[in-house]
Amino acid sequence: MSRVRWVRAMAAFAVIAAVTACSPTMNWRKAPLGAVAFNLPCKPDSATRNQQIGDKTLSLDIMGCEAGDALFAISQVAVLDEAATRDIQSAWQQQTLRSMSAGTPEAAPWTSPSWSKGAISIQAMGVDPQGKPIQARLSWFLHEQRLYHLAVYASNVSPEWALTFLEDISLL
Repeated sequence: MSRVRWVRAMAAFAVIAAVTACSPTMNWRKAPLGAVAFNLPCKPDSATRNQQIGDKTLSLDIMGCEAGDALFAISQVAVLDEAATRDIQSAWQQQTLRSMSAGTPEAAPWTSPSWSKGAISIQAMGVDPQGKPIQARLSWFLHEQRLYHLAVYASNVSPEWALTFLEDISLL
């Protein structure tokens, strides 16, 4: 193979690799919830419902979608008493871990937004509703009397997907 043919073949390979690397599975876009915009890999569905968290019934705004084999979810509740935030976050965390029969969670690295308060991020292993093994990346933060919860659930949470989801957060 001549050098020119080899260069052309490598250029064609590079173009094919670049095109296939742009996976339509993850079509990232900004989606607002409250005063915050999040990066989601698909068009989200949203709902509002009353949810028992600890000993309180709170109005929970939820937004999420599925892409690849992962579920991406964002939710928020109003926290009028900032002193109660830690108790609500702790109860929410325990309920989330219980719902997936998770073992002991581990702290997960996360560069939370500089304007957020009380940020926490964990990862855990558990089972999904069908009893299949699942990983979860779970984060919480407070902004303007709103407690936000971000979650990624998958059989194997991609670190790149989780970081894109968790670290591209902005104020509206």
